[in-house]
Amino acid sequence: MFKYAKEQKSKLGKIINFSFLPVLTCVQDCKYCYAKKIVRIYKNSFKRFNENSIHILKTGNFPDLPKSKNKLVRFLVSGDFALKGNSTIGIYAFIDLVHRYPDYKFFGFTKTWTKKEFLKPLNVLNSYKNVNLFLSIDSQTGFNYPKNFNLAITSLEDINRFKGKRFFTCNHSKNKINCDTCLVCIPKRNNFNLLLPI
Repeated sequence: MFKYAKEQKSKLGKIINFSFLPVLTCVQDCKYCYAKKIVRIYKNSFKRFNENSIHILKTGNFPDLPKSKNKLVRFLVSGDFALKGNSTIGIYAFIDLVHRYPDYKFFGFTKTWTKKEFLKPLNVLNSYKNVNLFLSIDSQTGFNYPKNFNLAITSLEDINRFKGKRFFTCNHSKNKINCDTCLVCIPKRNNFNLLLPI
């Protein structure tokens, strides 16, 4: 059974979010992945993330979103759209969810841009005005990324690779301000890029 989370004691604050299993739904095994530690330590998280992944693969649909005053959704806190390796079923199901909730704002990160079969659905997803989609970029993905997307990096050393682009440093990293309080990276803006120090 698919389950959304609405955690109050996390970096997100009171924001609806969902996750898939890390690594198994990702295009690469990130060296700095925090989600691997979460599922190793917390069995309930492993169970929930796994059930979410299985639900989407079986049904091809996201369930209705829970009611929310702020109408904010953080997608893929853990995992990515690459269910079963290269299956695009997850991203197309998510596009359908976004389409069903035009009054909600969605934001999140993905590395699936490194796989050719994901470029078309990523462009579709990025075309929605209520979605702020960031391409996660690091030394593992390489730096030959598609244009017209907002970017997210984790290393200050990589900034010099992006000439003409400005990066905003995540407030949680600096001041421990929660996402539901900060809200800086949630509204869609062109050429708004994030530095998320790890």
